[in-house]
Amino acid sequence: MTETSTTIIVPVDGSSCSMRALALAADLAARFPARLRLVHASYRRPSQLPHAERLVSEMAAASQYTEEEFTRLAERTAREVFAKARQALEGRPLDVEEVMIDGDPARGIIAQAAETPNSMIVLGRSGMNRAEELLLGSVSHRVVHKAPCPVTVVS
Repeated sequence: MTETSTTIIVPVDGSSCSMRALALAADLAARFPARLRLVHASYRRPSQLPHAERLVSEMAAASQYTEEEFTRLAERTAREVFAKARQALEGRPLDVEEVMIDGDPARGIIAQAAETPNSMIVLGRSGMNRAEELLLGSVSHRVVHKAPCPVTVVS
């Protein structure tokens, strides 16, 4: 692809909204053509979570929790989400890359857009993590208001 080509950043989390966003992004990428960058953002260490100190101590008290188990679970989840996305794109001749972001999803998505010339974001309105939405606000809302590029939100 040339330097002036478009990159469509598509946050994926396995939710039905993110899969609908992926379908729209794939259609757009086929028309332009453009590269698809699938992004899965998650906290890979509990110390990154909002209110981390309290949550980590509660998790440790409630189970045989370890930081390594938390990281393995985050990585396994990312692999499963990317596999589901690849399956949805199967048979389509698209230029696709996968990026796992460690940390706050909205910040990571916005950073991807800021670092990528000629980008746009296509994301689902709501994702899998309802608890995070209650604590931090909607990822899509934060991305729409802070992204340095066009954003399409899919319901």
